[in-house]
Amino acid sequence: MESKANVSESRPSTADVRIRSLDPLVPPAQLVSTYPLTDAAAATVVSGREQVEKVLAGEDDRLLVVVGPCSIHDLDGAREYASKLAALSHALSEGLLVVMRVYFEKPRTTVGWKGLINDPHLDDSQRRQHLFDGDLLVYHSTPVSKEFCNHAQQLIQEAFGNDPQNAQHTMKVEDFVSVAASLKSKFTNDDKTKKLIQNLLTEYSCDLEKTYFDVPRLRIVTSGGYLSAGVGYTYKAHRDTWYSSPPSQINWWMSVYPLKTEQSLEFYPEYWDTPIKNSSADFDYQEWCQTGRPQALKQISKDTRKHPLPLEEIDTKKGLRVVMSEAQPILFSAGNLHGTVPNSSGFTRFSFDFRTVNKDDLASNNGSPNIDCQSKGTTIDDFILASDFTPLQEI
Repeated sequence: MESKANVSESRPSTADVRIRSLDPLVPPAQLVSTYPLTDAAAATVVSGREQVEKVLAGEDDRLLVVVGPCSIHDLDGAREYASKLAALSHALSEGLLVVMRVYFEKPRTTVGWKGLINDPHLDDSQRRQHLFDGDLLVYHSTPVSKEFCNHAQQLIQEAFGNDPQNAQHTMKVEDFVSVAASLKSKFTNDDKTKKLIQNLLTEYSCDLEKTYFDVPRLRIVTSGGYLSAGVGYTYKAHRDTWYSSPPSQINWWMSVYPLKTEQSLEFYPEYWDTPIKNSSADFDYQEWCQTGRPQALKQISKDTRKHPLPLEEIDTKKGLRVVMSEAQPILFSAGNLHGTVPNSSGFTRFSFDFRTVNKDDLASNNGSPNIDCQSKGTTIDDFILASDFTPLQEI
C-alpha cells in the first residue's frame, strides 16, 4: 500500500497554478517605520485637531471652513493648491479656521479609478469615465500647455497690441469686432494650433490613433457689456449636447491669461442629473453652420441667433466658478451644465478650447447621459484624427 507521503509527492499541484510569482505588499508598520512622520508634520496634525475640537465645542467662536479638491490625481496641482490655501488660511485666521479636505483613496469605489494610493496613474480611459460621470478635472500647467498659451498670446498681441486685455477701452466696438473676427479665424486655421493640440494630447497619454479633435476656438469675452454678442457672445447656461455635440465629447478649456472670478466659467453640478426645460429642440446644427456662424460679425449690440437656452431659472447661487492661472487645462464632458460669467473684471478675457472624442466611446455609446437634449444634427463631422488630421470616418 502506497504511503500518504508518496501520494502527496506524486499528485499534480492544484494551488495557484495560474500565478507566476508573488510579491508580498509591505506591511503598513514597515512603511511607517521607513517613512516616519516628521515632528513638524505631527505638530501640524495635533494643532489642527485641537483647533477643530475647540470650534465644535464652542470654545473658539471662529467659523470652521472645510474646503479642498476631494480626491487628488495631480500631485503638483495638489501641492500648489495646498500652498495657496495655507496662505489664505493664515490671512483669514482671525475669523475662519480653514481645513483642507483631501482624499488619497476612494474606499467606496469598486469600478474604475480607486484613488492615488491604489492607482497613482490616472490613464485616459479612466479620466474619460470620470468626466462622463460628471467630474471636473483641473490640471497643473505643463510645458505643452504653456507653449500653447504663448502661441495664443503672440497671435493676440499681434492683433490687439501689447495690452490686449485693455484694448476694448481704446477701440470702437465695430473695429474691435473686425480685429477679433480675423484673429479667431487665424488661431483656428493656424497649423501650429493643430500641432499643439496633438502635442498636448500626447502629453496627456491619449491614444492618437483613437482620439479625434474638432476645430480649436479662441474665445473673447469683453468686460462691462462692451460686447456680449456675435464674436464676443457671453454664453448662457447650457450643455454642449444642446448644441448638437455628441455625449462622448470631452471639452478641453484654458485661459490665456490669469483668470479672475469675475470673468470665469461657471458650472452647475447640481443639474448634472436633473433635466432642465430648454429650447434645444429649436437648434439645428446644419442651419447653425449655414446661417448662425456667418451672422456673428453683424451681431454687436444684440445676439439674435438661435442659441439653445434654458427655459427655466437656473439657481446660480449653487454655481461653481473656476479661478486658475494661465495654461491650466480644465476638462469636462458635453453633459456638464455651464456658462460664461458676465465679465465685470475691467479686462477682456481670452481663452481657447477644443473638444475630443475617442473611437471606443463612440463605438460603445459611452458618454455623459442625455437627459434633456432635443437638438437636431451632430458636430461629429467636425472631428479629425489626432495622429494625422484625417476626417473622422463613420463608426
